[in-house]
Amino acid sequence: MAKYDRIEAEWRIEEPGGSVYRQERKLKRGTEVRWIAQFRSTDHTGRRRDYRDTKSRTKRAAQKALVELKKRAYEAKFPPKNQLANQTTREYLERWHSHRVETEVIRATTAHDEARYIETISDYIGDQPLRELRGEAVEYMIDRLEKELHKGHARTMQRIYGTLRKALNDVRPALDPNPLRLVRKPTPPKQSAVQAFTEAELKLILHAVDQPAPDDSIADPTFGALIHLLASTGLRIGEGLGLIWDDVDLDAARIRVRATLIRLSGKLPARGEPKTPAAKRTIPISGDLVDRLRRLPEWNYGGVMPHDLRQRPVFVSDRGTWLHDSNLAVRDWHPLLKRLGLPTSGFHKLRHTFASIVLNKGLDPATVSRLMGHADPAITLSTYAHFIEGREEEAAEIMGAVSAAE
Repeated sequence: MAKYDRIEAEWRIEEPGGSVYRQERKLKRGTEVRWIAQFRSTDHTGRRRDYRDTKSRTKRAAQKALVELKKRAYEAKFPPKNQLANQTTREYLERWHSHRVETEVIRATTAHDEARYIETISDYIGDQPLRELRGEAVEYMIDRLEKELHKGHARTMQRIYGTLRKALNDVRPALDPNPLRLVRKPTPPKQSAVQAFTEAELKLILHAVDQPAPDDSIADPTFGALIHLLASTGLRIGEGLGLIWDDVDLDAARIRVRATLIRLSGKLPARGEPKTPAAKRTIPISGDLVDRLRRLPEWNYGGVMPHDLRQRPVFVSDRGTWLHDSNLAVRDWHPLLKRLGLPTSGFHKLRHTFASIVLNKGLDPATVSRLMGHADPAITLSTYAHFIEGREEEAAEIMGAVSAAE
């Protein structure tokens, strides 16, 4: 029995996805074996509940039972029909959003935007009882928003609609039919190809950041190092500004991307989880960039190194705090582009430039995808395929050689 006791102890360890374990019970006529499925979750009131199935005779049957327990737990997260009658759409949306935040289903930046979208939705249909919400009211909201939002906000409209769709999909076990089933979707935003700097333009930029601005006597090495980093690695601006010295290994010429700088309105910037799990990565850096980074601590701290330097930002403001990407753009980046006669753009254009250049130089998409922190190489190809020069003539020559050899 020691073997089964050990197995039972191992399987009893609670996992996020529930647990399945073997249980034996001695009877007069022998031993009865049962497989137990167990799942723990909170219901719509916030109370923690245990779901158990004790009838399975095999492990496979218990695993199937666990799936059913999860379905029951999911339905219990939403009020029963008789409670929905007294709940407004606003109350449900706020409760739904709070649950997503508390269970960390969404990142802080997503939660911040989602809260704004829910506030907008509630201004139009928030007072309607959830059970009485109809598609006509939702269509009226969409029509009004499309007229009132400024031109170029089609993407925001899509996200508002998407937030409402997700919320109503989650209540579907208790709300039928879904009010969005026959509702006209907002006009999708026009998809335009991403823009990148040419190699010549990038060289101008990288040279210019090492020159003093018109009102300064010396160049800012912090801004220069940041631009060189973004251009040579394809990092997102938040990933670059979120680096601390513990992420940087200058001897090995590598940086580890483990976080991104999150800046929400009304709050101080803070490091948070990167955009996707694939965004956590290690990236090699050039010798020139290593030299630039080595000079930053002395420049920022005047030679008096703080004892906790490893936990401090790599790129800091004059006060030693996190840099704001918006402030940096207005103060340094946009004036630089204007002096060079280039159109104003965000820092993300440097990321696009990195991808376009390395792909055009023959670096394979899988490697580029890993360097950029994409979840799938298909994302890299679909986004940057138009930057890759065609090799149709080469293909014709290859196939011509094959045909000639027959």
